[in-house]
Amino acid sequence: TEGVYAPAAEHLLVELRLQPAYGWISDYYPAESVTDEGDGVLCVRLRVADPGWVRALVLGSAGQVEVLSPDWLADGIRNEAEKALAAYA
Repeated sequence: TEGVYAPAAEHLLVELRLQPAYGWISDYYPAESVTDEGDGVLCVRLRVADPGWVRALVLGSAGQVEVLSPDWLADGIRNEAEKALAAYA
Protein backbone atom coordinates (compact mmCIF):
# COMPACT_ATOMS: atom_id res chain seq x y z
CA THR A 1 0.00 0.00 0.00
CA GLU A 2 3.02 2.30 0.38
CA GLY A 3 4.40 1.71 -3.10
CA VAL A 4 7.22 -0.44 -4.43
CA TYR A 5 9.37 -2.14 -1.78
CA ALA A 6 12.93 -0.86 -1.63
CA PRO A 7 15.29 -2.96 0.50
CA ALA A 8 17.46 -1.14 3.02
CA ALA A 9 20.67 -2.15 4.82
CA GLU A 10 18.82 -2.33 8.15
CA HIS A 11 16.30 -4.86 6.83
CA LEU A 12 16.71 -8.52 7.71
CA LEU A 13 18.91 -10.48 5.30
CA VAL A 14 17.40 -13.90 4.57
CA GLU A 15 18.66 -16.76 2.48
CA LEU A 16 16.09 -18.96 0.76
CA ARG A 17 16.30 -22.13 -1.31
CA LEU A 18 13.70 -21.96 -4.08
CA GLN A 19 12.47 -24.98 -5.96
CA PRO A 20 11.78 -24.35 -9.68
CA ALA A 21 8.09 -23.50 -9.16
CA TYR A 22 9.14 -20.56 -6.97
CA GLY A 23 12.09 -19.34 -9.02
CA TRP A 24 10.00 -16.32 -9.96
CA ILE A 25 10.81 -14.87 -6.52
CA SER A 26 14.35 -14.11 -7.74
CA ASP A 27 12.94 -12.13 -10.68
CA TYR A 28 10.14 -10.35 -8.84
CA TYR A 29 11.96 -9.21 -5.67
CA PRO A 30 15.30 -7.37 -5.46
CA ALA A 31 17.92 -9.96 -4.48
CA GLU A 32 21.45 -9.37 -3.21
CA SER A 33 22.55 -12.63 -4.81
CA VAL A 34 21.13 -15.56 -6.73
CA THR A 35 22.99 -18.86 -7.04
CA ASP A 36 21.89 -21.64 -9.36
CA GLU A 37 22.20 -24.96 -7.49
CA GLY A 38 21.23 -26.99 -10.57
CA ASP A 39 17.98 -28.54 -11.79
CA GLY A 40 16.25 -25.16 -11.51
CA VAL A 41 16.88 -24.83 -7.75
CA LEU A 42 18.03 -21.35 -6.69
CA CYS A 43 19.61 -20.02 -3.53
CA VAL A 44 18.55 -16.40 -3.05
CA ARG A 45 19.72 -13.80 -0.55
CA LEU A 46 17.38 -10.86 -0.10
CA ARG A 47 16.44 -8.27 2.47
CA VAL A 48 12.97 -8.16 3.96
CA ALA A 49 11.33 -5.51 6.10
CA ASP A 50 8.92 -7.99 7.70
CA PRO A 51 9.85 -11.58 8.63
CA GLY A 52 6.11 -12.30 8.55
CA TRP A 53 6.28 -12.05 4.76
CA VAL A 54 8.86 -14.86 4.69
CA ARG A 55 6.73 -16.92 7.08
CA ALA A 56 3.66 -16.59 4.84
CA LEU A 57 5.69 -17.35 1.71
CA VAL A 58 7.25 -20.50 3.16
CA LEU A 59 4.10 -21.87 4.81
CA GLY A 60 2.10 -21.29 1.63
CA SER A 61 4.67 -22.87 -0.69
CA ALA A 62 4.01 -26.57 0.05
CA GLY A 63 7.69 -27.19 0.69
CA GLN A 64 8.92 -25.31 -2.38
CA VAL A 65 10.65 -22.57 -0.35
CA GLU A 66 13.13 -23.26 2.47
CA VAL A 67 14.71 -20.72 4.83
CA LEU A 68 18.45 -21.32 5.08
CA SER A 69 19.18 -18.32 7.30
CA PRO A 70 18.74 -16.77 9.74
CA ASP A 71 18.42 -19.87 11.90
CA TRP A 72 15.91 -18.31 14.30
CA LEU A 73 13.50 -17.63 11.44
CA ALA A 74 13.93 -21.10 9.93
CA ASP A 75 13.41 -22.73 13.35
CA GLY A 76 10.29 -20.66 14.09
CA ILE A 77 8.68 -21.49 10.76
CA ARG A 78 9.61 -25.18 11.10
CA ASN A 79 8.04 -25.31 14.59
CA GLU A 80 4.88 -23.64 13.34
CA ALA A 81 4.59 -26.10 10.43
CA GLU A 82 5.15 -29.08 12.76
CA LYS A 83 2.40 -27.87 15.10
CA ALA A 84 0.03 -27.47 12.18
CA LEU A 85 0.80 -30.99 10.92
CA ALA A 86 0.38 -32.43 14.42
CA ALA A 87 -3.18 -31.14 14.44
CA TYR A 88 -3.94 -33.66 11.68
CA ALA A 89 -2.52 -36.63 13.62
